[in-house]
Amino acid sequence: MALDAAIEADARQLQRVLERHRVPAVVEGASADGDGVTFFVRARRPVETWQIRVLAEELAHAVGRPHVEVVEHPPLVVLRMGPRPRPIFLADVWEEVVAGPAGTVVLGRTPEGRPLHLNLLPRHLTPVLISGGARAGKSALLRLIGLQVALTASPRTWRLVVVTGLRPSLVEALRTLPHMWHPPGNEAHRRLLPTLTAFLADRGPVGHGARLLVLLDDLEDVLAVTGQAGREALAWLLEEGPAAGVRTVLVSRRVHTLSPRITDRCAVHLAGRTDPGVPLPHEYEHVPLAMCPLLPGQFLLRTPSDVHLVRAAWVGPAVLRRLLAWYRRRRPVVYARTLPAPPAVRTGEEEPVPWDAEPEVPELRFNGDEER
Repeated sequence: MALDAAIEADARQLQRVLERHRVPAVVEGASADGDGVTFFVRARRPVETWQIRVLAEELAHAVGRPHVEVVEHPPLVVLRMGPRPRPIFLADVWEEVVAGPAGTVVLGRTPEGRPLHLNLLPRHLTPVLISGGARAGKSALLRLIGLQVALTASPRTWRLVVVTGLRPSLVEALRTLPHMWHPPGNEAHRRLLPTLTAFLADRGPVGHGARLLVLLDDLEDVLAVTGQAGREALAWLLEEGPAAGVRTVLVSRRVHTLSPRITDRCAVHLAGRTDPGVPLPHEYEHVPLAMCPLLPGQFLLRTPSDVHLVRAAWVGPAVLRRLLAWYRRRRPVVYARTLPAPPAVRTGEEEPVPWDAEPEVPELRFNGDEER
């Protein structure tokens, strides 16, 4: 039967899980049922249903669905998967974003519906590490953090530096903000991180008391490009940066390969869903299954004092373009209570998947848009 692109991708993911566990079966079809989907698995040779039942949790995890029902219909095994939960958009947490002080970001909402904040001001709560597998929402969360800092603070008080690997990054869109800062003499991409830390170590914090937020996406690629100089620069950011007014947020797709010198220095860890077959970081081994991130955009937040499950707010390209265009028109200063009206989610229509689409937004209205 014909499958649309999204379901076809899910079918491939399910097939990879079966093959990795050497289950002699093939996903040969699927049918959509509203927001849910049913997959049909045919055994290449006799297979006990329990062999697939024991993989039910991992199969659901692989395609970002909260649960799966396994039903036997010889010669097929039917996997019925429920709808993905409604995504959380920036509009859903906009009131908290507007009300929050500079340096505090709203990550999203907990399963109970409470907003979850991350305060970047205290030294003991940085650096921040974001980890997870493919399409876990790591770069989108990093972009959300940088965008909120820029929207609620003046460039005189917070500056941003974006460091990425060789692959395209969602965070690149923030480079048009006036908060962006580039170290003097930085021309070569591979020299950005060492040049940045050398300048900061020599000159101190940027500006007159301004804090610097370093958004480092795809840590493994950055270290591969910068070599030993990059590793030494990263060590300075993690160890000396907080005292110099530097706050660092790192994104890693292979956190289990990182040196303890890096992971142990990160006071806050946001662990997203892992690739199929890859366990969560060891510090979450005793976390109940109900708190494990199974969906794109879900993260397990560990701080020195607590652990929370959060669904991160999604900022799609259309909303981001409008916010950045608005900001460029009224640069250079934004204050916490002069933000544009929140973009609203349309009701009465099918909710979009956050990684593929986003709701349209009304014409933005601004408060206090006079030039400063």
